[in-house]
Amino acid sequence: MSIISTALSATGIKDYLYGAAIVALIGGFLWYNHHERAIGAAQVVASDQKAVAAQVERDAAVQSIAAVATNLASQTYEKAISTPVANAPVVRVCNNARSLGALPTTAPTQPGGPGQAVGGGPNASPAESGDIGPALIRIAVDADALATALQAENAALRAEMTNGH
Repeated sequence: MSIISTALSATGIKDYLYGAAIVALIGGFLWYNHHERAIGAAQVVASDQKAVAAQVERDAAVQSIAAVATNLASQTYEKAISTPVANAPVVRVCNNARSLGALPTTAPTQPGGPGQAVGGGPNASPAESGDIGPALIRIAVDADALATALQAENAALRAEMTNGH
């Protein structure tokens, strides 16, 4: 007889049943473990797909809001640029008729003495007298107001983008 047949005859049926039960339990545990891991992997994939779909939806909403905000900002900017500056007179900076001749060598004969600008009397307009200071100051004040308004709008848009709204 061989060694296997001797071992089998020495053991009873009870040992075979215990061995079969142990092998069945180990096999059942391995199958259950594999089955639960497959279910867990499927749940992870489904969760990832759901998260990606939600992120795509959020990104689309953010892009839509950004497009609307950009459109609104560009319309506001275009409106601010196209709006004429209030109280900005057109002033000739250079009077060609006066600049062609040489400067007077003696004191001017107009009333007001030597401190008065050449070419203007007491009732002369700023453009005629050469005094464009008040007009330039008005233009500069209007430009400063426009720049301040644009800076405030820019700050508001930056704050809005920082807050994510």
